[in-house]
Amino acid sequence: MNRFSQFIASSLMTVFILTACQPPTTWAEFKSPDGKFSVRLPGTPTRTIDTNPAIAPLEFGVFRLTQDNIQYIIAYYDYSQTIMQGTDPQRLLTHTRTSMEGDIDGTVKSEKDITLDNQFPGREVTLAAADGKQVMRARIFLVNNRMYRIEALGPKDQISAKDIDQYLISFTLLNP
Repeated sequence: MNRFSQFIASSLMTVFILTACQPPTTWAEFKSPDGKFSVRLPGTPTRTIDTNPAIAPLEFGVFRLTQDNIQYIIAYYDYSQTIMQGTDPQRLLTHTRTSMEGDIDGTVKSEKDITLDNQFPGREVTLAAADGKQVMRARIFLVNNRMYRIEALGPKDQISAKDIDQYLISFTLLNP
């Protein structure tokens, strides 16, 4: 074996050993009693709660976690009964998706209707950021007067990973 071949073999072995020695990311169920949901995440998110009086009395909670270049975001908004009365749920879902487009200056690449627990309307959406580098995959659900956004934002070559699928489908309600 010549020196170049030995160097390549040695380099590949080093990369293999270092990769094998790294601990795997541990996914665990995260529960939010206030948010009334659970979801599987590769860590513990941070939480903020805020209100926005400019958008009716809208209260929202946001949970964020960044892991391996992926941002995991779970947000919920409580709409007032005034807004809910006479408002088509599909219109609220469309408004939420449009808001998400604005959040990343993106465009819709795919969208389909889904349900949560076979009763609550939702959408599964893939958005591409204007920079062409970032992609958001998300699910949004309207549960009574609460809108949930379950989002993953990251590099387009990582966002279609199996872990993202598991994260999005792991979202469940604690007490609907």
